[in-house]
Amino acid sequence: MTEPVTLVLGTPIERRSARTGAVVDRIAELRFRPLLLGDLTAALDAAGAGNQGALMLQLAARSAGIAAEDLAGLGIGDGMAVMEAMQGFMPAGLQTGTNGAPSSPASSALPPIGANGVQPT
Repeated sequence: MTEPVTLVLGTPIERRSARTGAVVDRIAELRFRPLLLGDLTAALDAAGAGNQGALMLQLAARSAGIAAEDLAGLGIGDGMAVMEAMQGFMPAGLQTGTNGAPSSPASSALPPIGANGVQPT
């Protein structure tokens, strides 16, 4: 079984009072535990069919033991670090990323481009 992952956030999550707007709680790091089948089924139900972004958010929230709304407010840098941490818990068939050899650094001659810069049809 995979070990838990601790992620120190670049910008802490701040929970605020609905009444006053004052910060009542600050989360500076998240500890993600390995995922369980129950996490997947609950996250699928919460996210809805075909909604992969919401599914990952729900899985990450369940793993960290916090509300999905708290994670949704993260900056993109912290958010990508969360997604990367979650990838470590995924079986190979569910991991995202490249599916083959990287593309060649050389430019391709295809598709051809006409003299006016438009691809011929």
